[in-house]
Amino acid sequence: MKMPFSTFISPWHNDDYDSYVIGKVKGNEGEEHVIGVESQGDPYSNQKAWIEKCIAADCEVIVAASRTYGQTVRDAYQLAHDNGYEVVEVTTHFHVGGPKLPNGVDLRDVFAENMVSLIMRCI
Repeated sequence: MKMPFSTFISPWHNDDYDSYVIGKVKGNEGEEHVIGVESQGDPYSNQKAWIEKCIAADCEVIVAASRTYGQTVRDAYQLAHDNGYEVVEVTTHFHVGGPKLPNGVDLRDVFAENMVSLIMRCI
């Protein structure tokens, strides 16, 4: 996901599988907001620890990938509840044939663009 980060507090991890970042994003008025993004929503990942890092960094918005059930979801909801965050559930675009539609549109790019738009609206 290409966010318009103006400053990185904790940069992307070295591999694409467990990506996470905390950084500052400029809002519409030029003010900076701390945002956290992570995609470690699989069981036994470091998701809980990373969300805790985002909370400690005073992130205004935390994007946390998750499955629709299980411990990662329970952890995310509990951390949100305990720290005064509101949970907004969104879903990825899904196509049985893979990430691309027959016309070549990559649904991962569409979802990332939508997520950036959501973050900017939240701040």
